[in-house]
Amino acid sequence: MNCIIGGPIPLIAKQVAAYRDACALAGWEGGTIGGVCSIYVAPTDEEARARVRQAWAVFTAHLVQLFRRWGLAPPNDPTLGGDVDRAMELGVLVAGSPVTVREHLERFEAESGTDYFVGKFALGDLSHVELMRSIDLFASDVMDR
Repeated sequence: MNCIIGGPIPLIAKQVAAYRDACALAGWEGGTIGGVCSIYVAPTDEEARARVRQAWAVFTAHLVQLFRRWGLAPPNDPTLGGDVDRAMELGVLVAGSPVTVREHLERFEAESGTDYFVGKFALGDLSHVELMRSIDLFASDVMDR
């Protein structure tokens, strides 16, 4: 069984350790474990963070629409109630220059205990052009380093 875990890096590391311990107790090697994070890359931190603020608000509105209609709190809300600053502080959303994103991924690799990383690039109202620019910057200036 393979899985993907989201959340702050320390929480991901805790869940990876629990999974590996449970597998070991069962006498099984276990599957591969990935970690997921929302990413938006722009030429500068300022540009990325300004744009992702709007996109995160739209992402939140879309994700919790049915919960709000029925007056419920979404379980395990990945938008953290729409709090983009908290999402960036916890590292469940990384928005920045290639250098900033690369530094986050280096920390993720060193601390998460996962086997691989899953970047979630599409969110909110980002246009196709914005998404492709972010992915291109990621491929050319983050992954290749």
